[in-house]
Amino acid sequence: LTPRICEGVAETARDMKPRDLVTALWSCTVMGLPDDQRGGLLGKLCPEIEMQARHGLLSLHDLAQSLWVCGRLESEGVDVRRFALEIAKASVGRAGDFKPHSISVSMWALGIMEFMHGEPVARRLCEELTTAVSRVVADMNPQMVSNCAWGAARISVPPGKLYEDIAEAATKQLLRRTATLTDQHISNVLWAYAKVEVRSPTAVRHMIAVSEEACKDGRLAAMRSHHSAGIVRSFAKVLVPPEGMEDARLEIPPSVVRCIGLAGRAAREQIAQWEPRLLCWVMWSMARVSLQDEATWFIPQVLVRFQPGDIGVQDFTMLTWAICTTGMSRESFPPGRLELLTRNCLSAIRRIGADDSLLACTAWACSRADLRGPTSALLNGIVDVAAGTFDRWLLRHLLMVAWAVILHGRYTKVSAAFVRDVYIKGVREFRLPAGGGGV
Repeated sequence: LTPRICEGVAETARDMKPRDLVTALWSCTVMGLPDDQRGGLLGKLCPEIEMQARHGLLSLHDLAQSLWVCGRLESEGVDVRRFALEIAKASVGRAGDFKPHSISVSMWALGIMEFMHGEPVARRLCEELTTAVSRVVADMNPQMVSNCAWGAARISVPPGKLYEDIAEAATKQLLRRTATLTDQHISNVLWAYAKVEVRSPTAVRHMIAVSEEACKDGRLAAMRSHHSAGIVRSFAKVLVPPEGMEDARLEIPPSVVRCIGLAGRAAREQIAQWEPRLLCWVMWSMARVSLQDEATWFIPQVLVRFQPGDIGVQDFTMLTWAICTTGMSRESFPPGRLELLTRNCLSAIRRIGADDSLLACTAWACSRADLRGPTSALLNGIVDVAAGTFDRWLLRHLLMVAWAVILHGRYTKVSAAFVRDVYIKGVREFRLPAGGGGV
């Protein structure tokens, strides 16, 4: 019957009411139709819904459901840019009246559609949704709270009232042991804190509550690996701020340290079953909270689990950071292994690029860990990237790379010129006297 029904929908789309159009669109999205059949239906339905949206004929529910469809289709590689922008435009000014479920699916959709993140209309819609979340978050179930936190962090809503309200609601759901609360919901909310660096007392209380619950009755050990690894990674990122942020440094609660240790034990016992990336997250978390003995044993085990081509820039950054933090030397690892992973990391940087903060941390960690030979090519590659996009980098990240070059002590013409340019930029931005003054 499906082909006949699809043909009928396509033929009658122009005569459908707004709710029927959106319902058909939703069905088309979730039915698992062949690409050509789905594409044909989308070509009939989307223009009609766009027209209804421009004339203000879509209900609040229809708008939210259309946004969800956009997010779902975008995640499957379908180009929904034009349609999503039209729906977002129609939603601005009305999203404040969305019901809790509509707010949560809309925030999720904005988060997953990366092409929307820089669009002014998406930012305005996000502002309305953010305000709406605070109004109704107490009435949201765990899935809705999770969607709002994850979507807001993805679209880079900064720390503030939204996360305070989410943390308060999430803590209550955790302590009440709400039946529908899952490990995925918990992991998503904590990931959001880590993504935008929420370190407020309310968020910290939520994280402590999660760590205490996770340590009870073997709950952490029973979690799926991506949940336990994600949770402890968020702990480590939020509760142990980067160097240079001593004013924000928090005393790490004992339950958090214990939780990270339990995750390390679970990973050690199932090391052959865990993905290398997840092992890397746990290893990095142990190093962050100074579980020195556990991390020192674990790091070589993680390193040998990575196969050529598997390691990404973030993984390599975590690995080298943990090495330098625990004070391990390159002699602690199988011969040639670091060189192999370093070459793979450099290849990934050249092939797909990486965020400047990751590249800066990688350069810093490699030099501080004194990896010597493996570092030279990688550091020169990072310098090439930084020099080529110099004006787009934060001074802090430029300084980290320049410091790494100086510490490594092996200069090329490009790296020497780069250090000079960073010095000049620092003098100008800090308005220091030429020739010194504390750069």
